[in-house]
Parts: sequence; structure tokens; C-alpha cells
Amino acid sequence: MLLRIREAAVIVALLISPQAYAERAVFLLMGQSNAAGMGALPGTPPTHADRIFVYRNSGQWTPGAEPVDEPDGQVDAVSLDAKSGVGFGVAFADAYAAKHPGLEVGLVPCAKGGSTLARWAPHWSRQSLYGSCVARALEAAREGRIAGVLWWQGEDETSASAATYGRDFAATMRALRVDLGDVNLPVVYARIRGATSITAVVRTQQEGIADGPAIMVSTDGIEYPDGWHTDTEGYETVGRRMAGAMP
Repeated sequence: MLLRIREAAVIVALLISPQAYAERAVFLLMGQSNAAGMGALPGTPPTHADRIFVYRNSGQWTPGAEPVDEPDGQVDAVSLDAKSGVGFGVAFADAYAAKHPGLEVGLVPCAKGGSTLARWAPHWSRQSLYGSCVARALEAAREGRIAGVLWWQGEDETSASAATYGRDFAATMRALRVDLGDVNLPVVYARIRGATSITAVVRTQQEGIADGPAIMVSTDGIEYPDGWHTDTEGYETVGRRMAGAMP
């Protein structure tokens, strides 16, 4: 009799949850327009679509699809971008899911076009980029575990801020780890294109960042049709590189 009860419980569990993944690994997408995504839609359909989810700007989890950083129903106006397109998010999630068969992958878009590093300075107000992202991360973590940060930013710095970019970026990431409750939270960041004298300084600063679990990936070898933003293929290439670098 006891065996039959146990068998029935197993059958019910399987019916309720036909694909019971161990957990949802949640990643924050931070930075400026290249982190938000400017590629032409629709992008490459992910192989592991059933395990990819996006915590939308509206505050709702939905199946993962581009554009990840869409403005529809946006709750936090501080990070609102009217234009949205393909970014690195879904390509990252698809490649990461392939590396971790037992996981769902959740994406939390936080990027804001044209934002400088100073605009990401640690601040608890939800009207700040940093505070909004932390709040959204903690909301998303109710249905998962914050597993890492994906960062692409630096094209709009001044000559003064470019010279201290490495130090200031490391300080922001240390604060973010503390506020998210994980001092070892991995950060994977894209080295920007050195198209001008200022962005070349930022790029050099990025190469010298020594901040524990912070890993740089190259954006070399991709196209920049307008000089600043890559195309759909480029975003997807960087997303796969980020997945390869993320522990």
C-alpha cells in the first residue's frame, strides 16, 4: 500500500512538472545601448528556448525572446529606451543553457542607452540606474538565483572619466556584489571598440581591471555599421563569447 502511495506521488509530480529543472540562473544585463541591443530583429531562434526566460521591464517573467530590453509597459522610466532590437542576451542564454543542461536561464535587462559609468554609481533610489537594477534583480531572484552580471558600456565617457574607468568600474561592481549578497558574483564585461582617443583609453583601462571574478571578453572581429553599434550577428557573437567566459 505504501509503495502504491509513493508511486502515485511520483506520477502526480511528473504530471504537474514535466520538465523539473534544478534552478533558474539569473543574469543582469547592464550598460548602455550595446547592452540593450540595437540589432535587426528577429535574430537567431535559440535552441534551448524552453529554458530561457526574461524578466521584462514590465515586471513580468516571459519566455525568452528578442528584444529582451523592450519598452512595453516599462515600470522604471530611468532605463527606458524607446528603440529595442537584438542584443547579446538570448544568444548568451542559449549558449549558457547548452553548457548547463539542468538549468533554466533568466535575463534581467537594466541597460540605458548613452549612460556613462557615473550614471551607474551605487545608489539605492529606484530612480537611479543602479537602484533600479538592484531592485529588479532582487524581484527576479524570487524565482531564481542571481548568477552573474553581463556588462557592455564605456563609449560615452569623457577624457577625465576614461582615465579612471578601471578603478571606478571595479568600485561599482564591488558595491553591486555587496548589495546583491554575493561578494564572489562573477562579472563578464565586453571590451569596447577603441574608435576614438577617449574610447581607446577606456579600452586600455578595461584590459587592466583586476577585480576578483571580473572577466573581459573581446568585441574584436565584429562589424559596427554605424561606428558605435554592432549588428545582429555581432551581438550574438559577443553573447556566445560571454557564455563561454561565464563560470
